[in-house]
Amino acid sequence: MKKLLLILFSFFLLAGCKDQGVSPVDDSIMLDGSINGKEMVTGLDYRFRLELEVLADAGFQWDCSFSDSSVVQLDRVSYRSGSTTYPPPPGGSVFETFYFKTNAQGSCTVRLIHHQAWMPNVPPRDTVSFQVYVR
Repeated sequence: MKKLLLILFSFFLLAGCKDQGVSPVDDSIMLDGSINGKEMVTGLDYRFRLELEVLADAGFQWDCSFSDSSVVQLDRVSYRSGSTTYPPPPGGSVFETFYFKTNAQGSCTVRLIHHQAWMPNVPPRDTVSFQVYVR
């Protein structure tokens, strides 16, 4: 009975937030490298994330840039091991997740490069670039 009351109370509490214009953060849309070369249309205050494999143990990193950072900005970045064992094996896969949010109407090209930053004259190992339209 207590569990049911707690669930009902939580439901009404969340429903009350919705009526006050508070919307939950929806970063459940997970993009991957297949977004490369594509476009997406979204609204204001929208959050989305992009997960890419990174060769971190070889010194590679993903760097992100924006054609207009007033339209889309990087909110945060997180890392996770692709391994299910602990500790993860050396040389195992690592995934970097980029969390983005939209701030203004307009368009923005998001570009990520996978490179070894200390080797500026070497072309990136990989690039991911996509267009975001905020309506």
